[in-house]
Amino acid sequence: MTIGESIRKQRLDRGWTQTELSSRTDIAMITISFYENDRFFPSVISLIALADAFEISLDELVGRKVQK
Repeated sequence: MTIGESIRKQRLDRGWTQTELSSRTDIAMITISFYENDRFFPSVISLIALADAFEISLDELVGRKVQK
């Protein structure tokens, strides 16, 4: 799963529109659309804002599996 697909999944799992996610993160709605469609890669600052809005870790947002 790409980061864009993960962002879309997290947003839809919460029943949020792109507009609502935009207001929760202060990221422009068009930028959220670009992220979800893998046209732009989010900056670290944007990834943190998204993870905070979704109340998940950055690892979970980007699909990273931590191996011990």
